[in-house]
Amino acid sequence: MMDRPTPHPTVMLATLLAGALTLSGCTEVQSFPAEESEKPVKILEVPQAQGTLSHRFSAQIEASNRAQLAFRVGGQIDQIDVRMGETVKQGQVLATLDPTDYLIAVEARQAEFELANVRLQRTERLFAEQLTSEDQRDRAQTELTVAQARLEQAKTDLAYTHLVAPFDGAVSLTHKRAFEVVGANEPVINLQGDRVLDIAFNLPSQYARLLSQADQAQFSARFADRPGLQLSARFKESDAQPDRDTNSFRVILSVDRPEAENLLPGMAAEVTISLPQDGDNAWFLPAEAIVARDGQRVTVWQVDEGDRLIPLDLILDNRGAVLSGVEPGTRLVAAGADELEAGQRVRHWVREGGL
Repeated sequence: MMDRPTPHPTVMLATLLAGALTLSGCTEVQSFPAEESEKPVKILEVPQAQGTLSHRFSAQIEASNRAQLAFRVGGQIDQIDVRMGETVKQGQVLATLDPTDYLIAVEARQAEFELANVRLQRTERLFAEQLTSEDQRDRAQTELTVAQARLEQAKTDLAYTHLVAPFDGAVSLTHKRAFEVVGANEPVINLQGDRVLDIAFNLPSQYARLLSQADQAQFSARFADRPGLQLSARFKESDAQPDRDTNSFRVILSVDRPEAENLLPGMAAEVTISLPQDGDNAWFLPAEAIVARDGQRVTVWQVDEGDRLIPLDLILDNRGAVLSGVEPGTRLVAAGADELEAGQRVRHWVREGGL
């Protein structure tokens, strides 16, 4: 029986090192995500009685100012300077006509005016020398007046080759394109105002009494495409008689559009009409619960079902009491609101008892 050769020490060391490296390579480093911390905050719950009676109605945004713009003279469109959806400023040029024909007309009327002026001066000299009649002088004066009027009209027609915005707003529709020929007063561009928006809704006849109390009511509007946004509204007008088909009054409110919000005509909205009730059950927000303030509209933090923060707009009355924008039972942050941010996870802070 033959003896096995003994492995060389160097070979054994290399084998052990290779095994160790293999084992280390198979070992996976496990990492655990850090748990999101919950910030303790003081939370309050909106009480049931708020001293007001509120009614909600479906509504729609409409443009407060709207106009169908047209050239006051006819011609070929030289260029359209705006596109649909573009915002414009009052006095901004929206479109122009080819001015060639109107420039020629101004030059012709200018020449007629200068000729009539020369004739009048010549007639005045002859009349002073008693070489012409007073009737001839009057005729020359009339010809100059007519020539001046025609010149002014030609200049006005030239100015009408520029279509300008009568107010700030947004282009809602363009009826024509460049190089098309249009007649006078033929629609070219539709413009809608965007600073003030109308909120239109139908008020059922059984709520007609609300119209007689419009001076006491507080109006606010929410928007389906902007959750959490609520704006204070003003009563503008309403129908004197209900519609025969719907048995409802058409009511128009006005709101100032925030610059940061792209609210457009046609968007769905919800109107809240709040009336004060007998007795004073007003509920006031703690000052430290308010994140931002804009007139009677304030922003606070609402704690959702997942204990995360979402911004919520409320409407206050002239005393600072909560008027609308929140349902009873809603949880709000009561203090330190300016130190928090949207989406942050929080937990209810409870004062610990001591000895």
